[in-house]
Amino acid sequence: MDIATDFFSWLIPQIDRIWDDAEFQEEVSAKLQLIHEDLHWEVGPDVNKPQFFAISPNCDPKLLSISVALVSAAPEHPNWAFYAARPRKLWESRQIEALIDGDRIRVVFDDWTYTLTAQGDGEALEISLYTAGDEDLPDDALQSLAELFVLFELGEIAFIELVDRINIERSQVQQIPVENLWEELQELQKR
Repeated sequence: MDIATDFFSWLIPQIDRIWDDAEFQEEVSAKLQLIHEDLHWEVGPDVNKPQFFAISPNCDPKLLSISVALVSAAPEHPNWAFYAARPRKLWESRQIEALIDGDRIRVVFDDWTYTLTAQGDGEALEISLYTAGDEDLPDDALQSLAELFVLFELGEIAFIELVDRINIERSQVQQIPVENLWEELQELQKR
Protein backbone atom coordinates (compact mmCIF):
# COMPACT_ATOMS: atom_id res chain seq x y z
CA MET A 1 0.00 0.00 0.00
CA ASP A 2 1.09 3.58 -0.54
CA ILE A 3 1.06 6.44 1.98
CA ALA A 4 -2.31 7.83 0.87
CA THR A 5 -4.04 4.45 0.91
CA ASP A 6 -2.53 3.71 4.33
CA PHE A 7 -3.77 7.03 5.68
CA PHE A 8 -7.37 6.53 4.52
CA SER A 9 -7.40 2.85 5.54
CA TRP A 10 -6.53 4.04 9.04
CA LEU A 11 -8.86 7.09 9.05
CA ILE A 12 -12.12 5.82 7.53
CA PRO A 13 -13.08 3.15 10.11
CA GLN A 14 -12.89 5.72 12.90
CA ILE A 15 -13.52 9.04 11.15
CA ASP A 16 -16.67 9.83 13.14
CA ARG A 17 -14.50 10.16 16.27
CA ILE A 18 -13.01 13.32 14.79
CA TRP A 19 -15.80 15.56 16.09
CA ASP A 20 -15.32 15.05 19.81
CA ASP A 21 -12.16 13.03 20.47
CA ALA A 22 -9.22 15.39 21.06
CA GLU A 23 -6.75 12.53 21.21
CA PHE A 24 -7.91 11.24 17.82
CA GLN A 25 -7.70 14.77 16.39
CA GLU A 26 -4.06 14.91 17.49
CA GLU A 27 -3.43 11.52 15.87
CA VAL A 28 -4.88 12.75 12.56
CA SER A 29 -2.61 15.82 12.70
CA ALA A 30 0.43 13.70 13.55
CA LYS A 31 -0.20 11.24 10.70
CA LEU A 32 -0.58 14.09 8.18
CA GLN A 33 2.53 15.83 9.47
CA LEU A 34 4.50 12.61 8.95
CA ILE A 35 3.59 12.98 5.26
CA HIS A 36 4.47 16.69 5.27
CA GLU A 37 4.94 18.88 8.33
CA ASP A 38 2.83 21.74 6.92
CA LEU A 39 -0.30 19.75 6.02
CA HIS A 40 -3.40 20.47 8.07
CA TRP A 41 -6.94 19.16 8.10
CA GLU A 42 -10.41 20.55 8.63
CA VAL A 43 -13.91 19.12 8.97
CA GLY A 44 -17.29 20.76 8.63
CA PRO A 45 -20.75 20.58 7.08
CA ASP A 46 -20.79 19.96 3.33
CA VAL A 47 -23.14 20.97 0.52
CA ASN A 48 -23.34 17.47 -1.01
CA LYS A 49 -22.92 15.17 1.98
CA PRO A 50 -23.52 15.67 5.68
CA GLN A 51 -19.85 16.52 6.35
CA PHE A 52 -16.45 16.98 4.78
CA PHE A 53 -12.85 16.15 5.62
CA ALA A 54 -10.28 18.37 3.90
CA ILE A 55 -6.54 17.90 3.80
CA SER A 56 -5.31 21.46 3.66
CA PRO A 57 -2.07 22.56 1.98
CA ASN A 58 -2.17 25.50 4.41
CA CYS A 59 -2.41 27.99 1.50
CA ASP A 60 0.93 26.80 0.12
CA PRO A 61 0.69 26.23 -3.65
CA LYS A 62 3.64 23.83 -3.48
CA LEU A 63 1.70 21.51 -1.16
CA LEU A 64 -1.48 21.44 -3.23
CA SER A 65 -0.21 18.57 -5.41
CA ILE A 66 0.48 16.54 -2.24
CA SER A 67 -3.01 17.10 -0.83
CA VAL A 68 -4.54 16.30 -4.25
CA ALA A 69 -2.57 13.04 -4.42
CA LEU A 70 -3.62 12.09 -0.91
CA VAL A 71 -7.32 12.77 -1.47
CA SER A 72 -7.28 10.84 -4.73
CA ALA A 73 -6.91 7.70 -2.58
CA ALA A 74 -9.98 8.52 -0.47
CA PRO A 75 -12.74 5.94 -0.84
CA GLU A 76 -16.34 6.87 -1.54
CA HIS A 77 -18.21 7.35 1.73
CA PRO A 78 -21.96 7.94 2.17
CA ASN A 79 -21.54 10.61 4.86
CA TRP A 80 -18.19 12.21 4.11
CA ALA A 81 -16.87 14.25 1.18
CA PHE A 82 -13.09 14.43 0.90
CA TYR A 83 -11.30 17.53 -0.39
CA ALA A 84 -7.70 18.41 -1.23
CA ALA A 85 -8.15 21.89 0.25
CA ARG A 86 -10.58 23.71 2.50
CA PRO A 87 -13.87 24.24 0.63
CA ARG A 88 -15.89 27.44 0.66
CA LYS A 89 -17.40 28.12 4.07
CA LEU A 90 -21.13 27.64 4.43
CA TRP A 91 -21.92 30.94 6.13
CA GLU A 92 -24.99 31.79 8.14
CA SER A 93 -23.47 35.20 8.72
CA ARG A 94 -20.11 36.29 7.34
CA GLN A 95 -18.31 36.87 10.61
CA ILE A 96 -15.02 35.79 12.10
CA GLU A 97 -14.07 35.68 15.76
CA ALA A 98 -10.41 35.90 16.73
CA LEU A 99 -8.20 36.46 19.73
CA ILE A 100 -6.21 39.67 19.17
CA ASP A 101 -3.87 40.95 21.85
CA GLY A 102 -5.71 38.87 24.43
CA ASP A 103 -9.14 40.21 23.48
CA ARG A 104 -11.79 38.13 21.71
CA ILE A 105 -13.10 40.23 18.86
CA ARG A 106 -15.66 39.64 16.14
CA VAL A 107 -15.60 41.20 12.69
CA VAL A 108 -18.85 41.01 10.72
CA PHE A 109 -18.24 41.16 6.98
CA ASP A 110 -21.91 41.13 5.94
CA ASP A 111 -21.98 44.90 5.34
CA TRP A 112 -18.57 45.15 3.68
CA THR A 113 -18.28 45.76 -0.05
CA TYR A 114 -15.56 45.02 -2.57
CA THR A 115 -14.10 45.61 -6.01
CA LEU A 116 -12.43 42.88 -8.01
CA THR A 117 -9.68 43.61 -10.52
CA ALA A 118 -8.48 40.86 -12.83
CA GLN A 119 -4.90 40.99 -14.06
CA GLY A 120 -3.84 39.33 -17.31
CA ASP A 121 -6.55 36.94 -18.49
CA GLY A 122 -8.08 36.66 -15.03
CA GLU A 123 -5.36 34.40 -13.67
CA ALA A 124 -4.50 36.85 -10.86
CA LEU A 125 -7.05 38.86 -8.92
CA GLU A 126 -6.73 41.91 -6.77
CA ILE A 127 -9.57 42.22 -4.27
CA SER A 128 -10.21 45.52 -2.52
CA LEU A 129 -12.46 45.21 0.51
CA TYR A 130 -14.25 48.24 1.95
CA THR A 131 -15.10 48.04 5.64
CA ALA A 132 -18.45 48.95 7.09
CA GLY A 133 -16.55 51.61 9.02
CA ASP A 134 -17.06 50.32 12.53
CA GLU A 135 -13.99 48.09 12.92
CA ASP A 136 -11.68 49.44 15.60
CA LEU A 137 -8.67 47.22 14.93
CA PRO A 138 -5.06 47.82 13.99
CA ASP A 139 -4.43 47.64 10.25
CA ASP A 140 -2.38 44.43 10.43
CA ALA A 141 -5.09 42.60 12.43
CA LEU A 142 -7.80 43.80 10.06
CA GLN A 143 -5.68 42.71 7.06
CA SER A 144 -5.19 39.22 8.53
CA LEU A 145 -8.90 38.80 9.22
CA ALA A 146 -9.79 40.08 5.75
CA GLU A 147 -7.42 37.54 4.16
CA LEU A 148 -9.01 34.81 6.25
CA PHE A 149 -12.46 36.01 5.15
CA VAL A 150 -11.49 35.81 1.46
CA LEU A 151 -10.05 32.32 2.01
CA PHE A 152 -13.32 31.22 3.64
CA GLU A 153 -15.47 32.93 1.00
CA LEU A 154 -13.68 31.50 -2.05
CA GLY A 155 -12.26 28.24 -0.74
CA GLU A 156 -8.59 27.39 -0.50
CA ILE A 157 -7.97 26.30 -4.11
CA ALA A 158 -9.41 29.51 -5.60
CA PHE A 159 -7.53 31.50 -2.97
CA ILE A 160 -4.22 29.80 -3.85
CA GLU A 161 -4.65 29.83 -7.61
CA LEU A 162 -6.35 33.17 -8.24
CA VAL A 163 -5.91 35.73 -5.47
CA ASP A 164 -2.82 37.86 -5.89
CA ARG A 165 -3.53 40.72 -3.50
CA ILE A 166 -6.11 41.81 -0.92
CA ASN A 167 -6.43 45.49 -0.03
CA ILE A 168 -8.41 46.98 2.86
CA GLU A 169 -10.06 50.38 2.71
CA ARG A 170 -11.69 51.81 5.83
CA SER A 171 -14.52 53.47 3.97
CA GLN A 172 -17.71 52.36 2.30
CA VAL A 173 -17.05 53.67 -1.21
CA GLN A 174 -18.06 50.73 -3.37
CA GLN A 175 -21.50 49.18 -3.41
CA ILE A 176 -20.96 45.52 -4.31
CA PRO A 177 -21.86 43.38 -1.28
CA VAL A 178 -19.23 40.78 -0.33
CA GLU A 179 -21.82 38.05 -0.75
CA ASN A 180 -21.45 38.53 -4.54
CA LEU A 181 -17.68 37.84 -4.58
CA TRP A 182 -18.00 34.11 -5.35
CA GLU A 183 -20.47 34.66 -8.19
CA GLU A 184 -18.29 37.35 -9.78
CA LEU A 185 -15.26 35.07 -9.57
CA GLN A 186 -17.23 32.34 -11.35
CA GLU A 187 -18.17 34.77 -14.13
CA LEU A 188 -14.53 35.82 -14.60
CA GLN A 189 -13.46 32.20 -14.93
CA LYS A 190 -16.01 31.60 -17.72
CA ARG A 191 -14.43 34.30 -19.89
